[in-house]
Amino acid sequence: MKKLAFLLCLLLAACLSACAPEQPADSSSQPEPVHITVAFWNAGVMQGDAFQRYVEERFGVVLEPVDLSYENYTQRLQQLAATDELPDIMGNDIMGTSAYESWISQNKIRAIPKSLSAYPNLQRYLDQPYNERFKRDNGSFYAIPRLTYTEEALWALDRCIMLRKDWMQKLDYTVPQSWEEFRQLLSAFVHDDPDGNGIDDTVGLTASHLNTLEAVYLNLFPELSNTERGWMYEDEKWMPVYCSKRVAPALETMRQLYQDGLLDPSIAYVSTQEAVNNFAKGKSGAICGQYYLVLNCLADLGMLDQAYDMVQILPTWPCEDGNRYRFTTSLHWSESYFGARVDDEKMDKILALYDWLLSDDFMLCYRYGIEGTDWVYEAGRVKALRQISPLREYPSLSILSKLVQWHQDEQYELSDYNELTYGRLTLANAREWLDWFRNHTKRVNYNYDIVFMSTQAKNSLVYNTVAQEKMLKVIVGQESALTAWPKALKEMEDSTTLLAAIDEVTAEARRLGVQP
Repeated sequence: MKKLAFLLCLLLAACLSACAPEQPADSSSQPEPVHITVAFWNAGVMQGDAFQRYVEERFGVVLEPVDLSYENYTQRLQQLAATDELPDIMGNDIMGTSAYESWISQNKIRAIPKSLSAYPNLQRYLDQPYNERFKRDNGSFYAIPRLTYTEEALWALDRCIMLRKDWMQKLDYTVPQSWEEFRQLLSAFVHDDPDGNGIDDTVGLTASHLNTLEAVYLNLFPELSNTERGWMYEDEKWMPVYCSKRVAPALETMRQLYQDGLLDPSIAYVSTQEAVNNFAKGKSGAICGQYYLVLNCLADLGMLDQAYDMVQILPTWPCEDGNRYRFTTSLHWSESYFGARVDDEKMDKILALYDWLLSDDFMLCYRYGIEGTDWVYEAGRVKALRQISPLREYPSLSILSKLVQWHQDEQYELSDYNELTYGRLTLANAREWLDWFRNHTKRVNYNYDIVFMSTQAKNSLVYNTVAQEKMLKVIVGQESALTAWPKALKEMEDSTTLLAAIDEVTAEARRLGVQP
């Protein structure tokens, strides 16, 4: 009897064991995700959408955005560097400045490992001849240049003037072919009620940024169209373009535009978003800016189908030397940096992410979205499951896709994706205008051996925004630029390393045999 009871107890225990819920696996065996802070322009749009979750799961990370704006990013990152709180990943454009040198010497940023064999795509990217010039004497990279284009001519529509085509047609104006015709058109935009509301409330020319305002100078003094990268040879010296004796007359032409009410009265403080919205919504007739920035704004406003009939790109007309010019700059304008607090484990995660962002696998995500959700392979080809624009469906993609390079070549490709994103007619229009600028204009004669030359005084120069702000102050001021600008330039000469930089660069260029 006791034996039977014992057997019954064993049987009951077995049943209870079989029916008991399965115990969860030891959670300690699952590695915790690595938290990575990402400081980038407009990074605040990263709010954990499906693509961000896909990336985080793929790499075992949690991406924490640090929002930067184009108006404040320089100051914001300088503040974080001063308190040793730089993010893990950040976008900035300080290469060739004293800030860059101090970040290296003060160990504010971490060097990229010299051996990148585990990251072959990134290795190939940095091995490009253009990027090789940024390797330091110790063989290390302290930043990854973020290439915008693979060809310099593709920059043409990133700093151009756009006109309201519909207003021109309504007022019976053709595309200006000279500065005087341009002034006449702006006057009509201001005074002839182009929006038809019976109120004198329209603006002539505005700009999305002080940088893009410089598109105007392509028709006045081409070298001044790029104060960030512009160095020129004049009077047997190499100098920043804003030191040229040709600056004051160009600024006086712009000042007269402002005095006559043809330049946006709020040009000194209008934000990028406000300026582009004002153009798109019919409050200004012309804008200095980026063509695709305007298209994206129209798309956000649900007005993309109106873009072709609304936006007219202004061709440059011949300057004093008889040549037409297009906007010219280096293949990159900004870089990726990594905070000094990034340890080896986190650096491995970051480099693996960057390597993937340079892969064909990622480009499928960039063009079509998430595999299995937005597209599948069918008979060896991509078959879209949804008619979406991935960059609009997944805001995080618009940030992550730009960490290593800007991918702006792709926006000119003839593809279903681009037609969906930008519109068929506007895409064709962009390609036609690129061809026009490539075939009918010249590059501005910037020498990158000079632009990226490193000397002590040159590295300590203030940011070009200081010169831009002084130029703007002259434009909106009451004093003639012919007298106001020499005073402003003298202030910079007295308070910065400007004169020493000119002497050092000129001497070094002679030593190296760099020709104008």
